[in-house]
Amino acid sequence: MEHCHTILLADDQFLITEALQKILSETEGFTITGVLQSAHDLEKFMQNNNPDVLILDIAILSLKGIQYLGEIKANHPAMAIVVLSNLISRHEMDNLNKFGIKNILYKTAEKHEIVEAIHAAVKGKKYYSPEIVDMLLETREKKVSPDISFTLTNAEKDIVVLIARGLTTKEIARQINISFHTVMTHRKNIFRKLGIKNVSELMMFAMKNGLIDTIDYYI
Repeated sequence: MEHCHTILLADDQFLITEALQKILSETEGFTITGVLQSAHDLEKFMQNNNPDVLILDIAILSLKGIQYLGEIKANHPAMAIVVLSNLISRHEMDNLNKFGIKNILYKTAEKHEIVEAIHAAVKGKKYYSPEIVDMLLETREKKVSPDISFTLTNAEKDIVVLIARGLTTKEIARQINISFHTVMTHRKNIFRKLGIKNVSELMMFAMKNGLIDTIDYYI
């Protein structure tokens, strides 16, 4: 029998919590363990409970801010967090990512997006609303020349795809039958040529330049 994931909702908009409860009641594998409307209620609930998933609007954090959400994440590392928002800034995105929160949806999301985001969260995978992916890509466009992909060799492009799909250096070496050291050399050259510092930036580059589909980023 499939494990039933407990979900805590934290949002002060009645229509949103009602809609989420209906969606989740119709989705196998999820059960609502609570519905909260403030950061104070959330703080009290989390003292004695440990839900599998927290779905919340960061607006209810008020003065506590996103850092408080980071504290909750640190105290409940196994709990997945899905953030809902009417609008989110790049600065807020960066702060959420800093605390390891990478499942973010706008409240305009369709039912299937909400369900997919929760499934991704419980599996430890990322999921962003398409509008948020667009925002990230627009940011990357300002940093990366449109023709920069042509500075990569075909072998480097292949490795970009494999890294963006989540393969480790050892897995890449096995898959394309080259040494671990060679993959590391390619990786360093790719990061240097593209002027990027981490895998998240590499994923944005890969999507922007058509090396992977957006859906590959979600899976």
